[in-house]
Amino acid sequence: MSSTGMSLTRRVFVATLLPLPAFAKKRNRKENKKRQTKQETQPLALIEVSVFQPGGRSFPGAKIRAVSLANPKVKFDGVANHRGELALRVPAPEQKFKVAAEAKGLEPVEREVEVYEAQKTTVNLMFEAPTK
Repeated sequence: MSSTGMSLTRRVFVATLLPLPAFAKKRNRKENKKRQTKQETQPLALIEVSVFQPGGRSFPGAKIRAVSLANPKVKFDGVANHRGELALRVPAPEQKFKVAAEAKGLEPVEREVEVYEAQKTTVNLMFEAPTK
């Protein structure tokens, strides 16, 4: 214990409870405002992908990729969750995307979809049974 009667760990704990200086709060508000305006100016659409096994059950863990047909540099990747679903936020101007799913041991599946501004587009992909 120090001369103030508080241990070092207690002083550190108390210091973490103190409010941030006023200048730090203002800076964070300004940064947040810039982020919000940037996000608000770029409208987004949603591509909701569901992946299924050959028997019709959901397929968790499938790798999913959406590529813009107008600009192939615009790509979005993800992995299907435990229900075989993935939601991708994409730029909203009307455009077409090629949505593909792949998994180990199965042939890749793909489909072209058209995305409209501020709308949700649903894509269902079903893997084919492996050929022997």
